[in-house]
Amino acid sequence: MFLSGLRIASFIVIAFVSVCNISAETNKVADNKISTSVSTNAKMLVKGKVSLTVKIPFDNFNEYTFTGLLDVQWKYSMQLFQNETNILEAYSDTKDSFFFNPNGDGSMVDGKGNIPVYFVRMYPTPYPFKASQYLQVAWIVLNGNKKALNQVVEEYPPGLVFSDLELESLNWYECTAPNAVYDQSEYERLLSFTFRSPNHTLKTGDYLRERGFEEEWIDSLRKTPLGDAYIVPIARKEENGYDVYLYTTSEVLEGFPFVSKAKMERHLLLDPINGEPQVTSWYSVSIESAEKTQQSIEPPKLPVSPRMLLFHDYRFEGIQGRYFDYQYEGNEWPLSGTEEYLNLKAEHVRKLLAEEMNARFNERKFPWGTLLIISIVLVLPFLFLLKNKNGNLT
Repeated sequence: MFLSGLRIASFIVIAFVSVCNISAETNKVADNKISTSVSTNAKMLVKGKVSLTVKIPFDNFNEYTFTGLLDVQWKYSMQLFQNETNILEAYSDTKDSFFFNPNGDGSMVDGKGNIPVYFVRMYPTPYPFKASQYLQVAWIVLNGNKKALNQVVEEYPPGLVFSDLELESLNWYECTAPNAVYDQSEYERLLSFTFRSPNHTLKTGDYLRERGFEEEWIDSLRKTPLGDAYIVPIARKEENGYDVYLYTTSEVLEGFPFVSKAKMERHLLLDPINGEPQVTSWYSVSIESAEKTQQSIEPPKLPVSPRMLLFHDYRFEGIQGRYFDYQYEGNEWPLSGTEEYLNLKAEHVRKLLAEEMNARFNERKFPWGTLLIISIVLVLPFLFLLKNKNGNLT
């Protein structure tokens, strides 16, 4: 109980310090940690195509176009288009990043009519975490260099988290991208890598129980950092995992810090004849045009009111932690250092403190029901003996 009280006290101190330091963050300027040897004034406007070809289990082909405005410190704004319609806006100043569908994700009906609803994902890594994988692969092409990728992997492990794999419940927490090869130019452009999945998948306890697994075996499994799923070994796989993607490039764009053509093949099934992985699908990216520009890189415009902005914000606990969900009504994006961000940070601290206090209260909540049962069990024999004694006296 002393340790529980000490933990609560420590948490209160941390919360107090966090709130007190909020005003100091207002004047803090985000450091651009990623850089290349090119002039820091250089900005590039890039247009390209990204497609997905699926061969197994059926033939399918989808193609999108994208634009990217980026500088050599890897600040960027990107847009993904489907049939010339902008379906995704992404932005990063290398410290705060976010994306959303500028057309909205639905609407809500109230007394004033339909109000468009927008879901915004914010995160601390420059890599477009949880965005469409079309945009993620395009980002790798534009930002694929040794300094950028090493920083992403080291500061936001595992670094490259592909959205398609999350949908398949693979253990993305422990995926790796070994064997990365870079060219020998001043840009150190990424030429190839193998993306490897560990020999585990993610399953909930209910899923395992419904399929008859024993509780003792389930309890022996490791859990995810959030504790919301079990890390389950995959049968008939090598202990150290298996290759999922193979990324290769075929052309470089001279004078620019990125390649002009790249392909990422998906290895999913084992060939029944030779046991080698089969290529079941692949993403292809091609740069159609690239030019240096003086255009400034600005966040996209906020959707105009009336609108409902619903945020999943990973900046406070990291990409492996819980997102902070909230409805946002501000008139500017809540980037680090803004008043909106500081208010959100204070609210997040208060929320964590409330959850901690509530959890501790429930742990120490007096078990009145159990006490009543114990009392009855202890008192009944005493009453029985007392009754017999009085009977004997009479």
